[in-house]
Amino acid sequence: MLMDIDGMTVTVVRKRIKNLYLTVSPRDGAVRVSAPAHVPDAAVLDFVRSKADWIARQQARLADIAPKTPVPDGQVSVWGRPYSLCFAPGQPSALADGRLRLSVPQDSTSEQRHEALTQFYRAALHDEITRRLPVWEAITGLYCAGWQIRDMKTRWGSCTPGTKKLRFSLALARRPLVCLDYVLLHELAHLQVPNHGSAFTALLDRYMPNWRDVRALLNGRA
Repeated sequence: MLMDIDGMTVTVVRKRIKNLYLTVSPRDGAVRVSAPAHVPDAAVLDFVRSKADWIARQQARLADIAPKTPVPDGQVSVWGRPYSLCFAPGQPSALADGRLRLSVPQDSTSEQRHEALTQFYRAALHDEITRRLPVWEAITGLYCAGWQIRDMKTRWGSCTPGTKKLRFSLALARRPLVCLDYVLLHELAHLQVPNHGSAFTALLDRYMPNWRDVRALLNGRA
């Protein structure tokens, strides 16, 4: 079965075992829990949350060592809109007229092109979070102590209520901006309510009444 735990998709497999076990796939960073048949879902949820920092460290390590996918000229998505991608040695990077032009060295390697695209997404996302997060903090009265962008494989964002630190997936730069607003609100709400119970959804309903539609758009179901 699949469980959505604080924005993270976790595969839970019931087995004839005595203890809970958690693994992070070295292939894609997916989280899997093996659980005894008699252990309730609430206990699985608490177990995964207790390992949240460890999971984040493992996924970050895997992102750092993962082989880079070659990036040819083609089409990419920026804030939910398609753009033609081209690499132009000696020219400044620019996003205009339906085209994303990235500056790369002459005879650039596929890894250099991948890194150029990654850095573009990171800068674009950083700018929007810097602009939008303070707005949502003012609206909700909930303030984080810091945030960072990570190449997260299985979630759009995460929150550590104890430290008030937020993390956001680099992939958000590909989704519509309203999806970023939803994730910002979602993670800020976890500063007050660490679970996804009725108090949490009430916060989302209060500040973004259409959040369910936006979540569907974020996850490609709209």
